[in-house]
Amino acid sequence: INELLEHTLSYGRNDLERIKHARFTQVFINVILLLLAIGSIMTREPQRLKSASTKCLILCGACLASVFVMHQLAGQPPNNRLAETWPALMAWMPIFIFGPTSVWMLDKVKT
Repeated sequence: INELLEHTLSYGRNDLERIKHARFTQVFINVILLLLAIGSIMTREPQRLKSASTKCLILCGACLASVFVMHQLAGQPPNNRLAETWPALMAWMPIFIFGPTSVWMLDKVKT
């Protein structure tokens, strides 16, 4: 991908940038999804497992939906000074949103 981006006459430059940043951030997204699941499922009371699994489903679904939406938005940069960094910003946005949330939920776990 980097070799294709070095060419000045490269078509689909924005799509190449989007794929490049999405591949790098995918590892962090997977870790954040794991932390969200652990933070919402781990509980002392087995009676709350149904509500905890529902919370896990909603949080992980929201995270995956935001990854999908941001990946789609990365292909349509605005026509201003953000256009150059738009694919990177959109790839990192779910990490900026759900990363602190997953750490906060993991901190709330009482074992």
